[in-house]
Amino acid sequence: MQIIAHRGASGLAPENTLKAMAKALELGASAIEIDVQAADGELWVFHDRRLERCTNGKGVLTEQSRSYLEQLDAGEGEVIPTLWQVMEIIAGRSELHIELKGAHTADAVAALTRRAEAELG
Repeated sequence: MQIIAHRGASGLAPENTLKAMAKALELGASAIEIDVQAADGELWVFHDRRLERCTNGKGVLTEQSRSYLEQLDAGEGEVIPTLWQVMEIIAGRSELHIELKGAHTADAVAALTRRAEAELG
């Protein structure tokens, strides 16, 4: 049986945050599922279309600036991580299952995945 940490260890840490990813790895999850959206030239690990449920922000994630998204609290002082930040923390220690959210994410995720394979293993 494969144990997949949904949005990281989302029952023990704020979902889709680096804290949730680290906890999933600590617990030995063989795979981690995350959600990815594009906004302001970056790939963000975030599930919902809107920011209100999981952060102290407001509005649609894809309509926000990088500077706004970087300063939001995603729970317990965590920020919304980028896909690259999540890839760095996982770095071959677990499978990574990426759910693409919204238009125009596939090509960017594929390119970043190739970079991660080359740089992180």
